Amino acid sequence: MNCCASEHTQAKDKFFSKRSKKYAKQFCKKGLDKTQQFLLEGITKALNANGTIPSKSLLEIGCGAGGMLISLLQKGASKAIGVDASEGMLEFAKQFTRDAKLENKIEFRHGDFSQQAHAIPQSDVTILDKVLCCDEDPKTLIELSTQKAKEIYAVSFPKDSLFTRFVVKSGILLTKIFKMKFTPFYHEPKQLQQWIESQRFQLVYTNSAIIMQVLVFKRT
Repeated sequence: MNCCASEHTQAKDKFFSKRSKKYAKQFCKKGLDKTQQFLLEGITKALNANGTIPSKSLLEIGCGAGGMLISLLQKGASKAIGVDASEGMLEFAKQFTRDAKLENKIEFRHGDFSQQAHAIPQSDVTILDKVLCCDEDPKTLIELSTQKAKEIYAVSFPKDSLFTRFVVKSGILLTKIFKMKFTPFYHEPKQLQQWIESQRFQLVYTNSAIIMQVLVFKRT
């Protein structure tokens, strides 16, 4: 792990761990957010399932408090691996998993996915929700993560609109003004999609919320 990558991973850990209680509270109160609901819908449709998920394995990179994986397992998925850079998020994810009595079906791993990708097995479905915008090198992350997806690759990231560009880039500017160690990124949506499709994936579902867009791909 190089120095810059290590510092960025540590910054993500601190940033999201500090906010983990807020995210956990939102999940307890409201369940999945709109973007996650679209991901759930897109994955279900891509698997040709009528409201349920077949017995498939899952991998979520940037799993946060685990709500997405728990929801998919409750709809029929067989097992899951959740990877997240935030130790605080994973503490809540483990708690929610125990509450849902799914601890035997989910394995959580702490750290940067790109640094441990070689040790993570393939899954039928791979998910990256609001993750590419947290990575300085999305092309490499896409190349590594698509290798893990046997069938479905589902992602969300800021969409291509003037409003979204303004909101995201304003947020980036503020992190620099206040000299925060964690800084998000805005990557061109069309370029991200092209990189994914170049890994032999075809877009089968798309939807969008106010800021984020959801794309679900199927391996060709």
